[in-house]
This record gives sequence, C-alpha cells and structure tokens, in this order.
Amino acid sequence: LLVLGGARLAPAQPGLSHLVPAAVEPGKTTTVTLHGTKLAGPLRAWTSFPAQIEFDSTDSKEKDRPTATCRITLAAAAPVGIGGLAVANAVAGTDIAFLMIDDVASIPEAGNNHAASAAQPITLPIAVDGQGDGPQADYFRFAAKAGQRISCELVAARLGWDFDGLIRVLDSGGKEILLVDDDAGSGTDPRFIFTAPADGNYVLEV
Repeated sequence: LLVLGGARLAPAQPGLSHLVPAAVEPGKTTTVTLHGTKLAGPLRAWTSFPAQIEFDSTDSKEKDRPTATCRITLAAAAPVGIGGLAVANAVAGTDIAFLMIDDVASIPEAGNNHAASAAQPITLPIAVDGQGDGPQADYFRFAAKAGQRISCELVAARLGWDFDGLIRVLDSGGKEILLVDDDAGSGTDPRFIFTAPADGNYVLEV
C-alpha cells in the first residue's frame, strides 16, 4: 500500500530548482519567481526564517506549470545569512531551495558583460544577482578611491549551485591586481578584502 501510494503521489509532486532573485532584503517585500515543475496553485511555503509569503494565484488545472510568483516580506530585524525555502501543494512538498538574506540591495546582472570592455557598471555597496555562463567570464566595473577597502564575496556553492568560482581584480588598463580562488571559510566561494592602490575605475572578473 505504501508503494502504491507513493506511485500515485509522484506525478503531482512539485519540484523547486532555483529562485530569481536569489536574495531578499530585511525590512522589505521582494517579488520572487520560483522555478521548477508542477508549481500550479494553491501553494504553501515553509521557510527557515520568519517571513510573510503571499503567492500570486495560478490556474490549478495547469499541472506542469514551471514557475510561480510570490512576495516575501521580512522584518527589518531579520538576521542576514543563508535561508531555506520549500513549497507544497495539496499533495506533497518540494526539496529546500536556498536564498540569501542580505542587507545590501541587489541588482540583476546585465547578461551582456562577457568582456572587460563591456563590464557592467556598479555603484558600491551593491549585490549582483546573476548566473554564471560556464567558462565564460562576467565583468563588473566600479570606482574606488586610493586606500579604500572593499570587501567582496561570491555566494554560489553555499546556495547549492555546482559552481567553483574564481575572481580577478583588474585595473583600468586590464592589469591583474588580485586573483582569488577558494577560501578556508567559504569553500569554493571566493571572498576577500581589496584595498584600492589609487583613485580610478577597477574591474571584477568572475
């Protein structure tokens, strides 16, 4: 009976692969698109952190719906870090997907920034929400003052992605100033503090 019951539930069980954006900000409401399978409503959510979640209504007859949209509201005092989210329909629930709780506002990656000459301009402090394109590098340009200390952190493997990141810092002429790979504390997610040697523009290559 247990085997038969499991076989009946499987076709209707939703799946959750990733979230866009992959970060929510304390004290704000963030509209998040859930990507996966069989995400037809009505849906319920579980989170590892206190949050108010409201789903947009969907046609429950659309059984193979690959996306669903919700609004996640966090209290201003919500602690930053990595949290988990899972959703369920009337039949079963998904595995947990991970997301950042980040007090730094985020912007989407431009997507056409695969050359240093086409680096996406960013203004610090900022978080960039994007997706790596395999071996193809992504570039981001920012301005800094001489002696300014800038912290940088890539969060990918800790969100469950099979991504081994590498980051270089380049000066305006393309000369490598810093190269960062794995970190003892964050694994394959590079993190570092960069001190700008002079006033000017710098480029992050991810």
